[in-house]
Amino acid sequence: MQLRHLRVPELIAAAGGDPWQADETIQSGSPGEIDELANAFHDAGVCMGETSDEFIEAKKRFEAAWDREDGAGHPINDSDEVNRATSSLHLDQEQFARIAVDLEGIAASLAETQKSSAEAIQSLEASLQQIDNSIENAIRQNGAQFDESDLAPLKNMAIQDVRDALSTIGTDRQRYAGDLMRLSASMQADGYTSDAIDNSDGDGVNATDTATKSAADYAAGQRAIDQALVSSGGATTPEMEAASARLRDYATITDPAAAPVAIRLAGERLDDFQTARKPPGSLPADPVLGADPQRRALVRGEWQRQLEQGSPWSPPMTPDEATAWMDRQEARARSDAIEKTITALENQGLAHDEATTIVDAASQGVPWSELAYGASVADPLSAIEKLDGALSSGRHSLPWETYSPEALKTVGNIGRGLGFAGSLLEVGVAVNDWQNGAPVGATFGGLAGSLGGGAAGGALAGFLGGWALGPGGAFVGTVVGGLTVGALGQQGGTALGANFDK
Repeated sequence: MQLRHLRVPELIAAAGGDPWQADETIQSGSPGEIDELANAFHDAGVCMGETSDEFIEAKKRFEAAWDREDGAGHPINDSDEVNRATSSLHLDQEQFARIAVDLEGIAASLAETQKSSAEAIQSLEASLQQIDNSIENAIRQNGAQFDESDLAPLKNMAIQDVRDALSTIGTDRQRYAGDLMRLSASMQADGYTSDAIDNSDGDGVNATDTATKSAADYAAGQRAIDQALVSSGGATTPEMEAASARLRDYATITDPAAAPVAIRLAGERLDDFQTARKPPGSLPADPVLGADPQRRALVRGEWQRQLEQGSPWSPPMTPDEATAWMDRQEARARSDAIEKTITALENQGLAHDEATTIVDAASQGVPWSELAYGASVADPLSAIEKLDGALSSGRHSLPWETYSPEALKTVGNIGRGLGFAGSLLEVGVAVNDWQNGAPVGATFGGLAGSLGGGAAGGALAGFLGGWALGPGGAFVGTVVGGLTVGALGQQGGTALGANFDK
């Protein structure tokens, strides 16, 4: 652009955000590199039947959107990554095939997002140039009689164009974030943590940078205290051992030669330590598992200690093995909750893409009550504007205009019934029960009681409730909440909700 009268910083400030910066983050991703890694996993796996069809479909989406230019500049060594997955992670061929599908899905979604974001920027810049030219022509025609107030309508048009581009790119980014989260959880449930694509996924989040921030926060508030405790001498205490472990993690993160995986895992442990010290309820709950972050961090810290010590069902683990094990259990629970909720919505009559879009929005933190509002208003486009706004709002726009009237009605009904719920872990079960004939009041009343009871159950009840599902189930049970107490709460909520069905 060759702007003579419009000032981009002023437009950005007035619009409430920078669409160029948002686009730059998206364009920094490398869908081609992720596609190549997907091909390597595909070649290493047995890809037959439905899995192969899914891979081919994702490949078509990728090829239709990719412009054959990558932005990250961090080539992935596909051969080494496949060898690592084979020798260190011991993945089987079917897992390779499923991971290939997920990687190709990420590549396709990123390429589509980059394409639509670039088009939004091109359209914005063309419009701004046209407006700027109009201002120049008006000044030439009117000369000294033309003052700043006369330019206000044109400048307001420019601000609105920036705001519209910001909203469009924000919607695209949120959709991609949902895809990335869902597919990454699916891969991790298969035992593969996609560190290899961290520099290529274009989400603006880098695990190493996140770990570095955790290390900086630790250094500012706790490191000196831990160092003094470790250096104090005397008999070793559990507190000294914990302090020593934190100092070790800090040293790993600040070591330029440390492996990226080791840095990420060390950063997770320091983040758990610092999150566990925050007041309960001070952070938003996980929209998929419904876990309070402070409670989750406390549980992870205790399990980290026990896993390193060993138990009758598991030999002692190294710190990294223990952290990675917990990550896999959470990923499996997250993936299962997402897939079950998608299936429940499909059972309600929604198409797979519609159900996936709804669940992606919920998993990004959009309340079900707002989903119901967006689906129920007479003018879906006005609902999108009211609910989603610009990128800075953190909301997730939904293409309501593409939904059938029946689907909109279904989403509205479900959303109103689940207005109080934010966890996909139990939402899918409630929707499925409702679809199979359970009364609305009793079903969603039970859900409310289960969520409330689970939150109050405590780690012990969750441990007992999950133990029947094995160590992984026990861990997830303690993270999510008291499963035993949650069941009692569900009974009470069901009885209360049934009154509304009479």
